[in-house]
Amino acid sequence: MLVMTTAAWQAFGAELRVARNLQHRSLNQVAQAIASSSSTIHRLEQGVAAGRQEIIRALDALYGAEGHLTDKYGRLMYPTWVANGGALRMTEQHARSTWQHTFPNAHSGDVWILVRPTTGRSDKPLRVELRWGPWLRTVTVSELTSEGVSLLTGKSRDDVAVPLHVTVEPAAHLLFGTDDEAMQLTHTQKIHTGWRLVDETREKRSVHRELVDALYSAEGRAVAGTPDGRRLGLARQALSELSVEAQHILETVLRERKF
Repeated sequence: MLVMTTAAWQAFGAELRVARNLQHRSLNQVAQAIASSSSTIHRLEQGVAAGRQEIIRALDALYGAEGHLTDKYGRLMYPTWVANGGALRMTEQHARSTWQHTFPNAHSGDVWILVRPTTGRSDKPLRVELRWGPWLRTVTVSELTSEGVSLLTGKSRDDVAVPLHVTVEPAAHLLFGTDDEAMQLTHTQKIHTGWRLVDETREKRSVHRELVDALYSAEGRAVAGTPDGRRLGLARQALSELSVEAQHILETVLRERKF
């Protein structure tokens, strides 16, 4: 079993600091960009706080790390999850039904998704749906302990990193990572086979629906009658009227610009 050391987290913090400095951003600028605080970013860079997945994922996207930071975070956090019966600073309120993770595009080998049930729910089966580009895999985990299960599958080198979308019912805690010779993945379920191609047209419509829902959500948070609120309303209406072809073009542009 790996042991989480102070030196390892300090080295990770140093990587975060280098990435920030390369973009010539201050602590305050980074904090504002990811809706966090400068003290939190400082503690992460000093290696005295592990932070939550959401924060590391936001920093990964902000710095254009293409999954490298979230991958390293997963390897560091894994032994803490196993040893403490839950992730560091991860409470029940952080359990979710929908997750997204981007593994480094250059990685070729096994990747894992650690799925841990919330307190008192280990006796209930978990249904996990994984969508990775045009591929779909559904897994039902019936025999589950409080430690959860690690779903192990493979990945080849990609020119562009493709996000993995995971839906789990009921809501659970998830942690993502790549293979590591020193890591002992206990309670592992291999899912290398059983993936199937899904209908691309239907997938495009699903992405389109998610975009519309996101705009609805953003519009709801905007103050009614403000310029921002009116612009969001117009954007939502325009997006709803897009044809399938236009949706495909929009998705391509967003992907290329890494939105």
